[in-house]
Amino acid sequence: MASLVLATTNSTINSSSSNKWAWSSSVGWINCRSDLTNGVVIGQYVCSGFMYSPTAGWICLGNGSPSNGIQYATNSATDYGVNHDGQGHLSGYAWCPSAGWISFSWTNATDPQAPKIDLQTGYLVGYAWGSGVGWISLSNLSTRLKTDTIFQGDSSNTNGIPDAWALTYFGTTNVDFSIDSDTDGVINAYEYIAGTNPTNQNDCLDIRDVTLSGTNIEFIWSSTQIRNYKIEMKTNLMDAVWTDSGMGTILADSSSNTVRSIPSGTQGYFRVKAVIPLQ
Repeated sequence: MASLVLATTNSTINSSSSNKWAWSSSVGWINCRSDLTNGVVIGQYVCSGFMYSPTAGWICLGNGSPSNGIQYATNSATDYGVNHDGQGHLSGYAWCPSAGWISFSWTNATDPQAPKIDLQTGYLVGYAWGSGVGWISLSNLSTRLKTDTIFQGDSSNTNGIPDAWALTYFGTTNVDFSIDSDTDGVINAYEYIAGTNPTNQNDCLDIRDVTLSGTNIEFIWSSTQIRNYKIEMKTNLMDAVWTDSGMGTILADSSSNTVRSIPSGTQGYFRVKAVIPLQ
C-alpha cells in the first residue's frame, strides 16, 4: 500500500469556489484546494499535494520529491505521483487509500480527453481514471479547475532555477548558472528562461526571419512548447523599458518555429521574449 505524504509548497490551485473542484460521477465533488497547505500543487516537472472527496477521502498526487530529482518513476509505493512534461500534459498515478490507484496516463497524451493544463490560462481539462472512483473530470459544466501558477520546484541555488532542470541537463545540481556551458553566447540561467538546452549550442531562442507580408510584419522564431512568448517593442533604443506589442502572451506553434504578425504600421524596435508559463 502506498503511503500518503505532504506536498512541498502551498497549493497553486485558485481559491475561487468555481475553480478548485474536480468531479466524479462515482464519488461526487473532489476538492483540489481543501486548504492552502494540503491542496494540489501543479509543478513544472511534477505535481504534488492532495485532492479530497468526502466519499473517497484523500487522493495524493505525489510528495514533490521523486527519487531521481526530476520526475516520478511511478514504479513503487514511495516513488509515485503525477508528472508534468512542461508542455501541459499530465501523466502518472495518484493514490487513494480507499479507492486505490488513479491513472492520469493516456496512450496518446494529445488526445482531447487526456488530462492537460492550458499554459496560458491555467485551466485544467481532461480526465483521470481509477477503478474505485471512475472517471474524474478536471473540467465540467459547473466548475473549471484552475492553477494560478506553476511551481518551479525546489532549488538548491540562489538563482531559483529548479534542481530538476540542472539534473536533466548536467546530471548534478552543482551548476554555475552564470557561465555559458555550450559557448553559444547565452549563459545557463538564460537558457533555462528560454527553455533551451544549455549543452547544445545549436539550441537557442533565435529570430529566424522578419518580413513585410502585405499589411503586416511577420516574425518567425525558434520556439519550444514548454515556454510562452511575447513580442515586445520600443520606439527609442535609449528607452529602458520594453512594452508589449499588443499581441499579449503567445503560445508556441506545434512546430519548432512560431509565426506571428503585427500591423506594419506599428513602427519601432522589436524583440521576442521567452516567458515561463504561469509565473
